[in-house]
Amino acid sequence: MINLIRKHAVRLFIWAILVAIFVGLLVYPPVVATAARTALDISARRIIPILFPFFVLTQIAMETGLTAVIGRVLAKPMTKIFALPPQAGAVLVMGMIAGFPVGAKCAATLVEKSEISRKDGERLCALSSICSPAFLVAFVGVGIVGNALAGVVIYASHVASMVIFALCTRPREKIPVGAGFYARPWATARVAPTATKRFYMPKLSLNSISTAISSAAGATIAICATVIFFGIVSGVALHVIGGQGSMGSVVLMGLLEMVGGVTAVGTTEFFLVPFFVPLTLITGWGGLAVHMQVALVTSGAQLNLRQYFVAKIIAPMIAAILVMSFYVMLVVVSVWRYGMF
Repeated sequence: MINLIRKHAVRLFIWAILVAIFVGLLVYPPVVATAARTALDISARRIIPILFPFFVLTQIAMETGLTAVIGRVLAKPMTKIFALPPQAGAVLVMGMIAGFPVGAKCAATLVEKSEISRKDGERLCALSSICSPAFLVAFVGVGIVGNALAGVVIYASHVASMVIFALCTRPREKIPVGAGFYARPWATARVAPTATKRFYMPKLSLNSISTAISSAAGATIAICATVIFFGIVSGVALHVIGGQGSMGSVVLMGLLEMVGGVTAVGTTEFFLVPFFVPLTLITGWGGLAVHMQVALVTSGAQLNLRQYFVAKIIAPMIAAILVMSFYVMLVVVSVWRYGMF
């Protein structure tokens, strides 16, 4: 019996959580209704207006072959620094601008179109999944910290940490001399024909636009559903354990859902470390709601998310160290120059 429990410990733990959630939904219906309304408001105000247009535009870029054109421009850094095919350049740019989970969806689309291998798609999914600058500057910087520069610093730390992670996890295979940027021994997928042309004008049609809108709508609805679900779960959990404004509420909300975790940081007092360090950790981790979104948009490509989760654990720690280093440097400079902070 003990061996059986040890063997299925993870599954039993997941089932215990699901049963606890089900019981909470039955026992606290008013709390569920309030949390659902809050999550719906977040979806309507923050997710749909930001993610849906980006999904449409990125899907059009995939359908028309524009990513191959951008990939040609970014071919050298993609192959030399990140050990990724040239098409990955456009996905990294889109992921860094649009944020979760646009980069993961673009990587999955390239795999589904056989423009990159599944192995490269898994690595690209891990590297292109960071928090958007719009969210960090507008919501975190201005809304929580009260200074847009804080959001810029946190975003820069996430980008730098992802570059450091990419360099540290770079495959050791080398490109044969004279093989060019499009021939790599560890990439088995075909190269998009548009990527090898000197000049290519993307072909835009009504069919590609309608396909992009349909695909983006489905992905957006799925993402909103995960936000609502985890919003309800976190609301019920906080009602049961209490501790609003405590460190425990920050940890719980940060693990489950990013927006709620960031909001909880703004109402909590921290000691020893500046409060934008936990902001960096939470926005780097993303929350289980974001991870569910990534799993949804990559399910068609059947990507293994092991690298993605490794990146979501290690990269936020690197980003937090960078932010803390910047803070210490700022304190030292302020004390040295002005005699105060």
